[in-house]
Amino acid sequence: MLGIAGPGNADWLRAHGIIPIAYREGLVERLHKAAPDGIDAFIDLFGPDYVQLAVDLGVAPERIETIISFQKAGEVGAKTEGSMDASTPEVLAEVAKLVATGAIDFDIPATYPLEQVPDFAELERWHTHGKIVLLPNGSP
Repeated sequence: MLGIAGPGNADWLRAHGIIPIAYREGLVERLHKAAPDGIDAFIDLFGPDYVQLAVDLGVAPERIETIISFQKAGEVGAKTEGSMDASTPEVLAEVAKLVATGAIDFDIPATYPLEQVPDFAELERWHTHGKIVLLPNGSP
């Protein structure tokens, strides 16, 4: 499995069994070198340029998933079945169970009370491992 990220995230990716591929100049060449037989599927968590990258790499549109680039997905025929379709009470309960039992390795780099939502800078850096958790008012 390949993961596109900056050099500061390479060790984290390796620790999770993912081969890091540095983004920026030369990305396409690095992806071709890492996957000479092609890329089977692509998950976009960043933006429309990555959906287009997947198309340019020859990934079939039905094997491209995005959680953010809905317009671009519509243009190329990629999927947008991420969180919106999976955020049912049943799915969320199952995911919570898997996290609680350790079956899923899930990082929580920060927590904030709801009243501090405008203050958390981690989200603006776009390099958070895991999910930032918002706690109900008055929670520790």
